[in-house]
Amino acid sequence: MINLLKKIPVYIKIYNNKIEITNLVTGDTVSGLPVKKFSTDRIVISDFNIIQELIRSLLKELFLIKSFLPLQLKILMQQMEKVDGGLSELEKRGLRDLAEQAGGVYVALVDHTRKLSADEALSELIYSK
Repeated sequence: MINLLKKIPVYIKIYNNKIEITNLVTGDTVSGLPVKKFSTDRIVISDFNIIQELIRSLLKELFLIKSFLPLQLKILMQQMEKVDGGLSELEKRGLRDLAEQAGGVYVALVDHTRKLSADEALSELIYSK
């Protein structure tokens, strides 16, 4: 059973029109594609509302949320494509806003495209405070 007062570490990877979310405690992973695209040829997040809804639905699937209390999450966000030269301040703000809207009470961002192991992702959440 999920302890609703404990902050659960989650690793969210954003690709062009695809999201992958991993619960860093259990190792369970879900991924999904949007009904309508949220990426364009130029940028990964072009429609905030579509990606936000997909993240919320994947979190519900991952945690099987049936409670009226929202989860408290520690979220590590990583944009996996189109990060040449690092994330812009606008991209960082968008990723942070997405994570906070999804229930992230603590949010850390990764500024490269190398996929992290679960241990590396946990370390990023711990040491990026």
